[in-house]
Amino acid sequence: MSTLNKILLLLIFSVTCLLHSSQLPAQLATGEMKKTELQKSRTVELSVTGMTCQKGCADGIDKKLKKTQGIIRSKTKLTTGICKVTFDESQISLDQIIAVIDNLGYKAKPNS
Repeated sequence: MSTLNKILLLLIFSVTCLLHSSQLPAQLATGEMKKTELQKSRTVELSVTGMTCQKGCADGIDKKLKKTQGIIRSKTKLTTGICKVTFDESQISLDQIIAVIDNLGYKAKPNS
């Protein structure tokens, strides 16, 4: 076996060991994934009424939800009236998320 083949085998073995030993996804190391995403997460779409603008209303909902414990990600669009929320079910319930939005003065319900 040539030296080059030995080096390649060693490199493949090293990379394989690294991949198998890492329990966290690569996105976590780069900051693309929050730690809570490793928990039990669920994504729902909520229909939100009462919004009149993107910047104040829809973005305000996202800002409030993102500060709420258990919320992983939130994206609300005025044009569709849809709020897409990913959350950790062990930390917050769907009813609690709806209550957060309702307390801001809007009306949210699961999008069917």
